[in-house]
Amino acid sequence: MAWKNAVVAFTDNDIWFPSGAGWNMIPYKSIETVDRELSPSVRNNVRADTGYSAEIAIDYKKNLIFGSSHINYSMIFAGNPEDIEYIRTHLLERIGFRANTDFDGLKEEETRLLSLLTRETKDINRYISLVSTDGEVLERAFDTLKIRKLVDENAQITQQGHYYLENIKEENPFDNALPLPSLFSSSEIPNTFTPKSNIVRYTKKYEYSSVSGTVFLEDLWYFVLSPEIRNISINKIDIFDMELHLQNLSGATILIESEDNRVLLALSKILNMKENLHTRVLNCLFVGIKEEKDIVNLLYIEPHELEMSMKQMLESKVINAENILTEKGIETIKHILKIKNLSRQEQNVL
Repeated sequence: MAWKNAVVAFTDNDIWFPSGAGWNMIPYKSIETVDRELSPSVRNNVRADTGYSAEIAIDYKKNLIFGSSHINYSMIFAGNPEDIEYIRTHLLERIGFRANTDFDGLKEEETRLLSLLTRETKDINRYISLVSTDGEVLERAFDTLKIRKLVDENAQITQQGHYYLENIKEENPFDNALPLPSLFSSSEIPNTFTPKSNIVRYTKKYEYSSVSGTVFLEDLWYFVLSPEIRNISINKIDIFDMELHLQNLSGATILIESEDNRVLLALSKILNMKENLHTRVLNCLFVGIKEEKDIVNLLYIEPHELEMSMKQMLESKVINAENILTEKGIETIKHILKIKNLSRQEQNVL
């Protein structure tokens, strides 16, 4: 690592640090995570190289000069314990600790539940049905909020949770005249799947080089070519999370992460050219990849092969005329992915 001894300035909105004859600036809004856990080996190296006994890791993103994508960077500050604690406290006060912000926000039911938990108990009991009428969906939404540290075990909203709601106010203004924020409505919760709301975290590594970012599911074929994949496996990161681990013919490693482990299970079937074609197409529909060009490119097949497969699945009643999974199709997916419980509503809001 290239260490620099320097004075760093932390303002209300940015981090300023010297660079050459001037200063570089990192706005807080570009910071992805604060105080990410470092592996013991990295931590030991940091302390051995710097001579300090404390450190803090910060991940942030930076837009490319051309295009609208960005590259993720990491920075580690090392120093005396009191200085590092001051940095940590300051950043937590200013921006909170945003876990998993690679996934651009929460699902609709999770945002609704988070908003509802800021209200009185009688409001929660009165309006919980506006979040979902499915108990399993509510339980999964609450688990997600806990994992992302937006609420605690007692369903009390945390500083991070308040920070998230403050941010979405800019896009969905709260109407104080209503018992719930205006992003709630008395109409039925939509049960259609929107592919653009589902993205995965993509990291490609080769020896000491790597590139990472977020990719929409239906755009994944721009980044991963099925014929180039040599090995596919799913690794467990911790008690909650998994990652899809791919190796291509050139020796590069590709890691794919998602908020929903079922997406990774489905992708492991979709990207495996040894799998039955019906299975691969069915899993595309399951995760919401519905455009013909996206399916044929991701599966690396000809359009007539997709047409034939869809026709046979329609005849076998696993999909309907709108290419939506039927109850039989859902049961087939449950069997393929070894998912115990998957209701029609869960399939729609995946």
